[in-house]
Amino acid sequence: MLAIALVDYDNSIYSQEKSEADVGYNLSLLIPFLAKFARERLGRVDELRVLLYGGWIIETGAYSDRAQWILASIGRFRGRRNGVRILPSIVTALAIRPSDNLLGSYRVTTIPRRQKMVDCMIAVDALYFSRVEDASLIIVSDDDDLVPALIALRANTAQSVSLLRKRAKGTGLNDLLLAELEIEFGSLPED
Repeated sequence: MLAIALVDYDNSIYSQEKSEADVGYNLSLLIPFLAKFARERLGRVDELRVLLYGGWIIETGAYSDRAQWILASIGRFRGRRNGVRILPSIVTALAIRPSDNLLGSYRVTTIPRRQKMVDCMIAVDALYFSRVEDASLIIVSDDDDLVPALIALRANTAQSVSLLRKRAKGTGLNDLLLAELEIEFGSLPED
């Protein structure tokens, strides 16, 4: 079985990133945790795609510094571990149009600098991946902006849908509704 983790990276990291070493540290906590969650909670998982969403491309089309740090670090997390093939990558385009990179997911010309389009990209891609047979979806975000997408996912698929976040189950305003829809909750580990 395939598991696809759609990760709101900024919303899921453990420490602020000021260098490639910080990125490596955050990935070393996040990716093994996702692999363990997939193995233990989803059943027979052969492949885990870890899709990292964030402010990766500035307005000119160049990679942001953080995107470059992730690209330099991510290779060491690819491979087979405990029988699961792990394929992490950064997301710069929608899954339905993978050759069309979206410009300005990180805005450097605004004050303060900020990421844009990330939640919407996760929502659109989650709906796209809900059509993949025999795939479980894992949404990794502490952001309630993805609640409507989770509701739509349950209407679209009978597949397993999980929500991993820093907050405990029951602390979100719509957690009862998500539980009724059989969204499985999990907590990201603390640093």
